[in-house]
Amino acid sequence: PEFHQNLNRTGFYNPQTSYGVDIYPKKSSETGQALDTLVKSVQPGSTVTYNLTVENTGKGISEVNKDTIYVSIEPDSVPKGWKAELDTPPDRGNDNPGYVKLASQETADVQLIVHAPWEGEIGEMARINVTANSSADQWASDTVTTLTILDLFVDFELNYLKQPSTDPLDSNVGKKWDKINPGAEGLYTVSILNKGNLNDSYELSLSTPPKNAGWDWFFIENGDTSILVENLTAPPLYDVFGGITGMTFTVKVICPIDATKDTQIPILLKGVSLKSKSAVIEDITKTDELLIIVGEINELQLKIEDSTKYVDPNGTVEFYLQISNLGNKDVINVILSIEGAQPGWIIKYQVEPVPVYQGQTKQVTIRITAPGHVAANQKLVLNVIGVIEGATNYRASAPLTVIVNHVYDFDAVVIEKEGVKVDPGQNVWFRIQVSNLGNGEDTIMPNAYEILLDWNLTFYNLEGYQKYDFILDWKANIFINGRIKVPEDTRTGRYTVGVNLTGGGSSKVVYVKVDVNQTYDIRVKTLDGTNVLYDQIRPDQEKPFILEVSNFGNGLERINVRLGKLYDPIRDSMDVLYDGWEGKFVAVANTPDFTTNIRPYDFREPIPISNLVADVYYTPNFTAAAIAGTNIDEIRDITLVLDKGQTAWLHLTLKAPRFEVSSSSTTDIDVAARGEGGPTDWNKTTLKLEVLFPDLVFVKNDKGRAIEFSGGSASGGYHATEGDVLTIIVKIKNTGDIPAEDVDVLLQIDGEDKKISTLRSVKNGDNETDEKTVIFSWIAEAGEHKVKVILDPEDKVVELPSGEGDSNSVSRTVKVQGNFLVKEWVNDYPIVSTLLIIILAIIILVGAALLLKSSKKI
Repeated sequence: PEFHQNLNRTGFYNPQTSYGVDIYPKKSSETGQALDTLVKSVQPGSTVTYNLTVENTGKGISEVNKDTIYVSIEPDSVPKGWKAELDTPPDRGNDNPGYVKLASQETADVQLIVHAPWEGEIGEMARINVTANSSADQWASDTVTTLTILDLFVDFELNYLKQPSTDPLDSNVGKKWDKINPGAEGLYTVSILNKGNLNDSYELSLSTPPKNAGWDWFFIENGDTSILVENLTAPPLYDVFGGITGMTFTVKVICPIDATKDTQIPILLKGVSLKSKSAVIEDITKTDELLIIVGEINELQLKIEDSTKYVDPNGTVEFYLQISNLGNKDVINVILSIEGAQPGWIIKYQVEPVPVYQGQTKQVTIRITAPGHVAANQKLVLNVIGVIEGATNYRASAPLTVIVNHVYDFDAVVIEKEGVKVDPGQNVWFRIQVSNLGNGEDTIMPNAYEILLDWNLTFYNLEGYQKYDFILDWKANIFINGRIKVPEDTRTGRYTVGVNLTGGGSSKVVYVKVDVNQTYDIRVKTLDGTNVLYDQIRPDQEKPFILEVSNFGNGLERINVRLGKLYDPIRDSMDVLYDGWEGKFVAVANTPDFTTNIRPYDFREPIPISNLVADVYYTPNFTAAAIAGTNIDEIRDITLVLDKGQTAWLHLTLKAPRFEVSSSSTTDIDVAARGEGGPTDWNKTTLKLEVLFPDLVFVKNDKGRAIEFSGGSASGGYHATEGDVLTIIVKIKNTGDIPAEDVDVLLQIDGEDKKISTLRSVKNGDNETDEKTVIFSWIAEAGEHKVKVILDPEDKVVELPSGEGDSNSVSRTVKVQGNFLVKEWVNDYPIVSTLLIIILAIIILVGAALLLKSSKKI
């Protein structure tokens, strides 16, 4: 605005103070040229900024008392769907106060920010007014108008989806064309895409087919040559609102059966934007052309009946391709090719053109070999392409599929398999490495294949968890830990344990050699199962004993058995028997049962118990001993061969000395066995024999007499009358430690041996029932006689040295009164006297018995 003399914009005269406001596009401070414009265009959904300047054109307004000028947008000037806002300089903490404070001639920059809608009509614009008003003078104001034009444009893309020919020898190079056989149909795809920034609809149309020529084409979606495409979303709006930016349609072309070869029929595709038709702009139109060329009646068919087959890695499979000439040419040469081949696969087929005559079907073999490393269930999908030589646009195809079989194969090896040593009752561990040689994942299930019945076989993974199956990935190696539990009673030796590994389609057997160590446990026991035998023996008595020699180890063992004293297992030495003692091994048997079957055996050789016949005692071979000059009574060292669990019953005798033992004592005699298992492989039984003695004495009656008389008929100082059967009675008892056997008792009269009686056994003890009574009968002879009774007259019974034995005898004088009558009868009548004597003897014996019963003794 221009000011004249002292008039302000309102025309009022104020020479001292005047108010004025001006708003205009921002200018350069140096050149005064405008830096912004009041007319701009904007894309849908975008923002445009106007840089404006507000100037205080008044006068006399000081810096101290600045004018407050309010800047605002006229609300009615913002069209529907549009948005506008002002950005004013901050004041006193208010970032956008909506006013500026200016002194005279001062300016301030403000911004108008306009937001365009996403959608609108072509030619749509926004005239937005910005007003600046002085707060001191309502007439001091100014308004500026901005014009924002919505930048809308219409564009789309319309095509036949077919590549133009690029063959330089093709007369239709650069064109989209296709050949169609007479009577055939063709399908072609049409694509339309919105490339503007407005949602739009389109009208598509095809050129009209020639009349009365048999040609026809149309959109198969509606069966017409035109079609309406509604509401395709503009690409800029797609990300905001979604929708469809493009569509495809299919055009079917029908060629008449009588179409002439090489006839060219163009099919023009046209599309018009309906948005452009409704706006005051020229119509936006797109076109494309497809050239249809009529060819010969070439019809090629490829077919594979069995089009899916399975093959092993490195295996070969054959497909039989049937090529048929269904056209009207006499012969077509078909060139084959393969699509979809993969590295490693070998595909063989006829590469030379295959001649096929009209109406003929020819079979061609396609041979496919799979690679060796191919994975299970992998598919090779091929498309066999056939084209007619010289007419490459005539083509046919036949798909085939090869599926790789899941081949299960693996290898297994035992890392430690030879001579794994283990003690009975312990575990032996081994490790199997399994390698997957198949072409896919496998599951390996190990189990015992060859193993003793009571052995236990379990399997574990490397983490120590027991497993019954193990996952074996393709191309992987795994380790399986096996544990064999060897029973306590396992025999020593080498054993083979077979492990069967079963996979999905195959199995393998691996073997583990287990050496079971030999354990040594020999035992010498009494029949009661102890290692000490307490027994009693008399001097000069030879007494038998039976011991068990057993092999509780787990293998065959040679066992040396010796008889002696003071066995030292460290030095494996034994002293000979005590002086005067005798001992020897007399028999070996493999059964404890008593038997009368006896066979000789050479005890100088090892005695294998397994070879002995049951219920037979084997005694030293006297003949062999005599030939070898061996004293058979001195066999105190023999060797037994006992297998696992076997027992030999060893018979031996021991004889105590007769005179060397002076009193009752205990003698230790060892029977020691030594095996082959080292210092600990021994055992012994000690026979603790107590040498006991009998002590025979005469029992005296209450009168202190050891000899009693009975049966005499004399009186006075006589014990009997001549001819009486005098009974001589003695009682014997044993005050020793053991019974006495086979004790002789001798009767002497006047030093002459008259009678001897033998007592089979005299028990030791203080009871009267243990006493023995010996009765002698003697026909008394007149006179005084010395009666003497002697115990063990030949000193056969070894008695206690400190006792009364060895000279036991008692004596007593007997007086017999003469009888002359008996004497005469004997002299005159010898026969009668003999009878008389017998009768008298009987009477005397009966009387003596009665007297003994009534204890009437003298």
